[in-house]
Amino acid sequence: MHLTRTLLEYRGVDDEVATYVTDYVLCLVVWMFGTHLLYIKLKPSMTSPKVDEYMLREERINEKSFRTSVVILIMYTFCSISLLAGLVHQFLQTVMPYTTWTDDWRWLIVWRFASAISCVLDGGFIVLALQILAEEKVFLPSRKQFLIGYSLLACFIGAKFVYSLAKLSHPIDPWSLRDDFLITFICVLMGLVMVAVACCSRRSSRVPSVTSSATNEVTSTLDSVEISPAENSSTTGSYVVEHQSGKKCCRTDLYLNLIGYISFLFSGVAYFIFSDLCSMEVDEQTTNCPFSTSFNKNAWFHLALIPVFASFYFAELLAIRRRKSCQI
Repeated sequence: MHLTRTLLEYRGVDDEVATYVTDYVLCLVVWMFGTHLLYIKLKPSMTSPKVDEYMLREERINEKSFRTSVVILIMYTFCSISLLAGLVHQFLQTVMPYTTWTDDWRWLIVWRFASAISCVLDGGFIVLALQILAEEKVFLPSRKQFLIGYSLLACFIGAKFVYSLAKLSHPIDPWSLRDDFLITFICVLMGLVMVAVACCSRRSSRVPSVTSSATNEVTSTLDSVEISPAENSSTTGSYVVEHQSGKKCCRTDLYLNLIGYISFLFSGVAYFIFSDLCSMEVDEQTTNCPFSTSFNKNAWFHLALIPVFASFYFAELLAIRRRKSCQI
């Protein structure tokens, strides 16, 4: 790193190769996650022509859930942020001279724009948690509550976008992302609480067991639908097993989302701690950093986010399968 650039490194803008390479790797991985989900969402439904129109319509609704769209939006937004951040890390340090904030505005504008679009990420984490609550029937807002809630969320997103761009005129430190990170982690914490409530609600709820007569009634109803014997056997079996056991369909996707929120929050807390302890502006003789002086907190933070977004990705893949099979 250029010795004259430590003021930038203190704010997370270093020129180490590991920093911007991990930014690009994170961008590529998250882009692949989002693109695969987008492909699944947009591909034509390959359904048997014997199934009636009502079942076809229900399957399309389940396959193209709004929740999937939210996850795709989160993936592509974070992919864009990571790409722009990597470009700034790589090329800002080549600007000469750079002794004040006003020597070159171009990369500062890119940096602040990447920070500004993180408002979409914040809103996405909240909406995803709300969708999970709705799927679990923990919170089903009325039309009025829906309009008020999402209007307030839109105002919040717009306010953060304007605030992030307005920091271009900050007289002391226009590069600082501490406030933006703090807002993001507060939104993740809110989402974590909502998903945890959904998990607890699911564990405490049980579906009443079904009597044999009711089971026979369901079986006869399914027989009346014009579907193949294999599909009939599978559908009836899953219904009977699920209701006789008194439990709901396994929801691994729900717990993967919970892991994703927890991991994101934990990564952010660790990053804030090491940002203060392991900064290059801290005297090496007095620092309490538990790692060597070559420790790159930015690169490790980028790598830690890969399993976080992998959790959300696999959670949505499992949720798509669940909507096709369990219909819960």
